[in-house]
Amino acid sequence: MTDEEADEILRTARETLDRLAAEPPYEPRSTEDPFERWERMKPKPEPPKRERRLDTAPIDWHAEVERAIAAERAHMLALLPELVAELRTEASDSLAAVARALRTDLANLQIKLGELYLAMANEKAEKSAMPVDLPSLPLRGGLN
Repeated sequence: MTDEEADEILRTARETLDRLAAEPPYEPRSTEDPFERWERMKPKPEPPKRERRLDTAPIDWHAEVERAIAAERAHMLALLPELVAELRTEASDSLAAVARALRTDLANLQIKLGELYLAMANEKAEKSAMPVDLPSLPLRGGLN
């Protein structure tokens, strides 16, 4: 064995002795009877499970279906006023937009009609201001 190996063994032994000296002294096992300890440490029994029973009562399917239909009808009737109000709002908004567009179109048409009347009046005034060349009439005696 080399000196390094011997030093390593001594160092490990000293560390072990120091560690054991720092620990509390060994306490012997309790004097309690092992069977009593086993009985005390034994897990508590689970509570008994509740027995499951089948529900064998007769079911009135007609009444169940009627109850479900009545609940659905009540739900639909509760939603219906909201739906009607929403549709009415949408329709009135659409009608208001169409009415605005029609009023705008009517105003534009009235402006165009006024312009046409003005153009016709100007044309008529121009025609009346122009001298009209009438053919000369034959003299009275020259007829018949």
